[in-house]
Amino acid sequence: MAKDDQIRKWSGVVSFAVISTPRRKVLVKAVNPNLAANSFEEKAPVDYIEIDNRGNGRTIWWAPNGQTASSAAQATFTTADGAILTLGAASRTPNFRVYPYEHQKIYVRATSISALSNTTGTTVFITTGRF
Repeated sequence: MAKDDQIRKWSGVVSFAVISTPRRKVLVKAVNPNLAANSFEEKAPVDYIEIDNRGNGRTIWWAPNGQTASSAAQATFTTADGAILTLGAASRTPNFRVYPYEHQKIYVRATSISALSNTTGTTVFITTGRF
């Protein structure tokens, strides 16, 4: 890895309760003391997300950056000749699956994630990082 590809700043581990309907977890909002109470200010997106689904037997579906998670695989790819190949229902943003007992690590610039469980509720643990 090049020096720029190494995570330099890590977040702590955050638990996230996931149920059978999509829920959103904002990853980069921070309270700005110069604004009114309960106001938030955008910060730079994270570059890396780990989702720890170990410890339960449920599949988790998640999508970054405002896309609503669904329990169907979908993604949009660009082919070698520049054509757009869409898999799933007119996808524009990927929808990821985390298998039971899996610890998924992915490099993605994200400000939030949406997640759902394919059965009943569970808890996953999220760690983020920045270059």
